[in-house]
Amino acid sequence: MTFYEKFKVLCAEKEVSQEGACKGAGLSKTAWIRWSYGSYPRAESLQKICRYFGVTPESMIDDEQDP
Repeated sequence: MTFYEKFKVLCAEKEVSQEGACKGAGLSKTAWIRWSYGSYPRAESLQKICRYFGVTPESMIDDEQDP
């Protein structure tokens, strides 16, 4: 599973929009658009997303693990 797919799953579980999750994590509310095209977040942004969802960075970037 890609980072973006994992991000979408976490958003659905938390019942928050992708825009809302980015905003809640302190990122640009449109950051998710880049991820939808296959980009990965920078290290600082990844940390913010992980704190927001309460997951580890490894679980978000390792394609073998689920979030």
